[in-house]
Amino acid sequence: MRRLTCAGALLALCCACGSEVGPTKELRQDVDVVETALLEARQHLQSSRHQQAIEACERGLSVDSTHVQLNNLLATVEAGQGRYAPAIAAIERALRHDPDYALGHLNLGGIHYKLGRFDRSEHHLLIAARLQPGHSSVHRRLAELYLASDRPDEAIPRMLRALELFPDDATLTFYLARAYDDSGQQDLAQVAYRRAVELDIGFAEACYRLAVLARRRGDKALADSALARFQHLQQIGDGNPDVPKQLDKLRAAVLNAPENPLHHFDLGAFFAEHGYHAEAVNRFRRTAQLRPDDTRLLNHMGRLLARKRQFDAALKFYMRTVRIDSTQVEALIGAGNLLTMGGRSGESLLLFERALKLHPDNALARFYYGLALLKSERRGAAHTALLEALAVARDPTLQEQIQKAIGSTTAR
Repeated sequence: MRRLTCAGALLALCCACGSEVGPTKELRQDVDVVETALLEARQHLQSSRHQQAIEACERGLSVDSTHVQLNNLLATVEAGQGRYAPAIAAIERALRHDPDYALGHLNLGGIHYKLGRFDRSEHHLLIAARLQPGHSSVHRRLAELYLASDRPDEAIPRMLRALELFPDDATLTFYLARAYDDSGQQDLAQVAYRRAVELDIGFAEACYRLAVLARRRGDKALADSALARFQHLQQIGDGNPDVPKQLDKLRAAVLNAPENPLHHFDLGAFFAEHGYHAEAVNRFRRTAQLRPDDTRLLNHMGRLLARKRQFDAALKFYMRTVRIDSTQVEALIGAGNLLTMGGRSGESLLLFERALKLHPDNALARFYYGLALLKSERRGAAHTALLEALAVARDPTLQEQIQKAIGSTTAR
């Protein structure tokens, strides 16, 4: 009783003085260190700065070695670099502290799968499926495991479950087709392969397997069509032998990690660079599905497509960016310019006005605003806007373009 009284008196004294007990302050400092390390590690990992990500994780773990998310992030980076022993050790530390950490079981199952330890992989993946049945990656990885261990009949229901969550995923559909093919259900396999190709016309391996299956079943027209598509994809690059290899590498990255948006983005950017615009748009759409709120990535995809003169698709990415964050000036300008080019100056003017309210000295926004006014037959307002653009422009090429536009406002 006396101890309780003394403790109460100490607490009251601390509250009255407005000071913190020493250990409480130190605990808060430790929490700050860990949270900062976690944030930095995630940022480094997203930017593929692997060594910096490891150092950030280790800095946080030096304060709290049982931190589940830091251990999992460390394992992700280590496994990505092919260092599986430290990756396994990190995830096992996390699971000792939190045995119901579904993501830990999922990742540990994935590592054991890569190492050919199918029994251990299945053990952890089944735990993950029980803990988080709505996670498509769990079912996909179990399906891959069953395919690799010649158990296609067990793979099929897992892949169907994954497709309930992502019905338009070309990679998941491709794995389902493989499962049907391996189980002897060739009718269903052919339908699934065709569906995978429809969902992603740049899916070379799906085209090849469809061609093989169709030829085996005597459907020459389908086989020839699919094989021609496969050969077309393999020849991308105008005879440069390194380009098909690069395509195969990018495609393999998508197949190995179909829910990593950056792999889809890289493949889309590759297609855009080599003039395969429909394939690029398909990959960028999948990127947007996986990272729906990443305005930086959405805006970048819009910019890449606009440079390749894929204006309708670029506008959709720009407008999606603006809907999520109306302060994205580059997306406002990009979308406004495309709207003006498409004869929709009334809509573009609103976007330019919003951009100029955020950044009044943006010369490009003022220039495009002037052009939109000119398209709307508001010559006086256009003339004023273009003079203002010229006053803030610093780039000589842009200055020359503005001068020409000013001449258009006075032309009779």
